[in-house]
Amino acid sequence: YYQWYRMSDWGGDKPTAPYNHNPLPYSSGDLLTMERHILQARQAGLDGFIVSWLGMGTPEERNLEQLVARLPAGFQFALYLETFYPAFKSQQAIVDHLAHALEKYGSHPNYLRINGRPVVYAFSTLHVLKDLGSGWNPNYLDVWENVLDRLKQRGHRPFLIGEGRPFEARAYDVFGGMHAYGTRGQAWTEWLNGAMTLVARAWGAVHGGPRRVYGASILPGYDDRHLAGRPEQTYLPRENGALYRSQWASATQTGADQALVVSFNEWPETTNIEPNVEWGNLYLDLTAQLATAFRASRA
Repeated sequence: YYQWYRMSDWGGDKPTAPYNHNPLPYSSGDLLTMERHILQARQAGLDGFIVSWLGMGTPEERNLEQLVARLPAGFQFALYLETFYPAFKSQQAIVDHLAHALEKYGSHPNYLRINGRPVVYAFSTLHVLKDLGSGWNPNYLDVWENVLDRLKQRGHRPFLIGEGRPFEARAYDVFGGMHAYGTRGQAWTEWLNGAMTLVARAWGAVHGGPRRVYGASILPGYDDRHLAGRPEQTYLPRENGALYRSQWASATQTGADQALVVSFNEWPETTNIEPNVEWGNLYLDLTAQLATAFRASRA
């Protein structure tokens, strides 16, 4: 869930695909918009929002404060650390920002927990302390291990779920779980979900300690061909919901622990399930149906 929109974005600051028009342009700080989004998400059977987080003191965090104040009982939230943003350019900064977040939100009754620990998702954990497009950090696991150690010294034990491609099984040495932000074609998705779920479940038996968690990405489509500056342009057509159905089926059939919808409202990359002019409520309706099947399979 993204809270970075301003009214000027809908005029071109955050361009969208020519077939993806928002009938209700909004500022993410608008309280009625937040309430509408929560209602739509609940009606679609979502358990909560994983909220894109750019660090403390940002306009997006002020929006988050307002969102959290409006969450109904049972609707959860967790933070999604945006690794490439300026707030997270040193180990000390990551520790300070996460400590702030855990102190501010971690004890909230709606905050997502696994085994009693507040969950934090982090994007592209392979690239920690690196600039976008500059390659991955070969010492990324050392960086995150040090971050977790220093947070523990300050009284915090988050359940950190990492992300990064290529995936390495050894990442489970450091992270409590792993996830993918987006997928590729269906064959790759099937392989990834099957392999990572198996490794997560077997980890404790092979290496000791608790089993790990794997969150499968659920993508309705993707299109960044209209975005300037992308090193590679990617297009995954929606096929009137067929891609979305197959992504949910993969998560369900491979036994993934979590189904992570990418995304509720990332409009520029054309992954939004939030209604648009062209397909209306189609993806909210599909989510209600497919999330119910996923939840039943986990039970």
